[in-house]
Amino acid sequence: MEVAQWFDELAGRLADADRTDDSWAVYEVRTGPVAFELVVAPDSGFADIHRAFHDAAPAAPGKPGAFRIWCLDKRHERMLPPLRLTGGEVRACFQRARESASHRVLLPEQEWGAVKAFDAKHRVAVFYAEDCARLPPWERYSPLKSFVHLLALQAQAVLLHAGSVAQAGRRGILLAGPGGSGKSTTTLRLLENGLVSAGDDYVLAEPRADGSCRVHAAYRTLKLHPSAPLALGARQGYERWETDPLSGKQVLLANRAGEPGPLAGSFMLAAIAGLSLAPENGPGPGPRSPAFMHFALSSVQQAPYWAGRALAMAKRVYEAAPYADLSIARGAAGMADAARRIQALMES
Repeated sequence: MEVAQWFDELAGRLADADRTDDSWAVYEVRTGPVAFELVVAPDSGFADIHRAFHDAAPAAPGKPGAFRIWCLDKRHERMLPPLRLTGGEVRACFQRARESASHRVLLPEQEWGAVKAFDAKHRVAVFYAEDCARLPPWERYSPLKSFVHLLALQAQAVLLHAGSVAQAGRRGILLAGPGGSGKSTTTLRLLENGLVSAGDDYVLAEPRADGSCRVHAAYRTLKLHPSAPLALGARQGYERWETDPLSGKQVLLANRAGEPGPLAGSFMLAAIAGLSLAPENGPGPGPRSPAFMHFALSSVQQAPYWAGRALAMAKRVYEAAPYADLSIARGAAGMADAARRIQALMES
């Protein structure tokens, strides 16, 4: 079966399931200009996936024109058309996804027994996993980010791999850097100082025609490093959720949209701080890529689909606010110094 035919048959099967089975739980998820309906089976491994989103609420039935993301496990395998791809065909799927060659994106994640399919034509997407327990932790704590990424690009926005802090009701800062650069720990430290955040790991950035940029919360998860006191998160009103089995980080849940708490729905961007953490042994961080690449590259690596569009949108965000490199020394004193410099950058 050709890929185009597979997508057409998939859309038909999902429409049939929607008409004939009323047992699905449906949530409306919003982040800035992006909105979609999340469809899950209440007794599946995806049943609580909505909890990771900042703005997710039970959806009113029958909303016309909504983009729908279906999360399916082994019990719903019959809803997928047969998919038999050679190694070369799998590589071609990922290449087309990187190059923006199609409004349909098919991503067979064979290592995890998963399939991701995104169809802008029929306004549906599917995340299928044989066994949710086999999925890597980032698919649970920042779920569906590939789909959020694609929907954001269609809405002239971009999902960024970045932390964020802001003064309540005022402008804020993106904390950019790859994994391990201190985004989550720095974010939490600044929340202790009375700031708010739109997320510690991923945010949605929406550049405006006037050259400004608004930053929106997508997820309400915060990952706390094992060396950080859990009381930090507890004092901010976070709910303990789970422990990330890969990193050992404690995963906390912040407030939902409309609830009081340290997670803000959005703020206007004032500046971007490019974080780098000093190595365990050594005087400081070594050489790194130029500023724009340090800011944008980790986001493209996290979701390397429609990469040209993603880099173009990231460039608009980068040009919307001043950028400053920020090296963080390890230890409490280094983190306290970084917090002071970030607050000074926000107020400048």
